[in-house]
Amino acid sequence: MNQQLKLGIGIGATIIAGVAAMNSRSIGEAIATNLRLAPAQAQAQTLRIVFPTRSGTTDLETKAKAVTAFLSKELQQPVEAVIADETAAVEALRANRADVAFLSSRSALKAKELANASLYLAEVRSNYSGGHTYKSIFVVPKIVPSSLGNGSDGLVS
Repeated sequence: MNQQLKLGIGIGATIIAGVAAMNSRSIGEAIATNLRLAPAQAQAQTLRIVFPTRSGTTDLETKAKAVTAFLSKELQQPVEAVIADETAAVEALRANRADVAFLSSRSALKAKELANASLYLAEVRSNYSGGHTYKSIFVVPKIVPSSLGNGSDGLVS
């Protein structure tokens, strides 16, 4: 993946509503499927990407413009950046006013629930925890049955 794209995309998780099998199709075909159009028709459509505001984020508009310029060139179709909060991003996905949104994990779950969105790509930071992974834990009440896992799969009670 191009370093410029990694830099631009590395601000959150990407949600694309309705796209599940990306590895077997080109990005253009997947976007066309997402927009429910034939690939030739998708070329004329504008792909809308929501970049949610975050506290401490600097230069978001500049970074969003860099990502949209790169994607527009690569996809050979117009790409529009919209800057909004995460609640507005989820609502835009639900109302079909956005095709892609960068979201945190909680907002991504809301987008899945309300907009039938699918998680497509999570950011990778080479310096995050010394590796290319995220570490997650689930905190549950003690009354949850221990049959959720055997310890070897990472689920322990």
